[in-house]
Amino acid sequence: LVKLDQETYAIPLTAIIETTSLKQDVILQAHREKVFDFRGQLVPLISLNQVYGLPHVEADAYSVVVVRSGEKLAGLMVSELIGQQEIVMKPLGSYLEGIRAISGATILGDGQVALIIDSNALLRK
Repeated sequence: LVKLDQETYAIPLTAIIETTSLKQDVILQAHREKVFDFRGQLVPLISLNQVYGLPHVEADAYSVVVVRSGEKLAGLMVSELIGQQEIVMKPLGSYLEGIRAISGATILGDGQVALIIDSNALLRK
């Protein structure tokens, strides 16, 4: 589970390679995209706040979830890492059909609804 702004989102554990914190000075620019060095490989950074139209917050360091889809890797920049939790995915049907890279939703233990991020869709271009 991660936070974007004040909202909680879930990323399937099967897509996650690792989580990390990146300082602003290790974020590079390549072909007008933000990238970072991940084990000797330049990996693109995707701001989930930007993807979902949330305000971007400048910080000295960012929480990043490194995900994989096939051979592609990406770092998903999030506001906060919450932790791992077992959830049950509920399909959304046509309710949120037009929202990019959302595969479903879940109801958390506190009753809050969290959208589930489809990292495979984010890595497809």
